[in-house]
Amino acid sequence: MNHTIAPVEKRLDVPIDAGAAYELFTTGIASWWPLDSHSVGGDSAANVVFEATAGGRIYEITDDGTEHDWGDVIDAEAGVRLVFSWFPGRDRSVAGTVEVSFTPQAGGCRIGLVHSGWELLGENAMQARAGYDTGWDYVLLERFGGASVM
Repeated sequence: MNHTIAPVEKRLDVPIDAGAAYELFTTGIASWWPLDSHSVGGDSAANVVFEATAGGRIYEITDDGTEHDWGDVIDAEAGVRLVFSWFPGRDRSVAGTVEVSFTPQAGGCRIGLVHSGWELLGENAMQARAGYDTGWDYVLLERFGGASVM
């Protein structure tokens, strides 16, 4: 029997245009991503890099220069959408997929995030999905949302 687990979906309106929101989400990620609580290296996490081109990497750098891959960029259309695999702290074989859209609207843009592919995590899928549901609330809605108004 094949079960499909509903994706995590988040929406956020920000007071910056789609191009600026895309840049903040990608090249500006180190300014808003909460490495202290959402990293592989924990206390030794020093930086996060988002290479916003198809084939690019999303990775964390620790104090000693070690790189920990978080994901791979599948598709990137500046100011419009991003699609990337997502597996921080896990093997690529169980990577989920995250799609982020940037839709212009009056006074800024709407960010849409859809995180899917939970089935690959097997018996841990529902627990991981629940964790990311609240995790994206903090990371996207609070941290990214707060950075977009500065």
